[in-house]
Amino acid sequence: MQKDLFKEKLYRDFQQDLYRVLNITLQDYVAVHASHGENPILRFEELYRDRGASAMRAEMQSSILFMRVVRDETNLGRTMDWAEITELGRKLRLQTR
Repeated sequence: MQKDLFKEKLYRDFQQDLYRVLNITLQDYVAVHASHGENPILRFEELYRDRGASAMRAEMQSSILFMRVVRDETNLGRTMDWAEITELGRKLRLQTR
């Protein structure tokens, strides 16, 4: 079976963004989702197969952003509005869906 170098790059970029934005590994990320009965890797693979690389990248980046939003909202003690979330995504170089 031939390697999909582009998909491998998506996962490398995702791992770098996880560490840069949340200071967690891919294994940490998967464990958080698994504790809620979710399999994010399966979701990424389905998106790649059904809608392509851009959909997979968007899902990866927005999932990092929204995990960061949860953390920031906890620290702030309030809900962030969409303008704040969008600005945070821009600042962190992560796209929103």
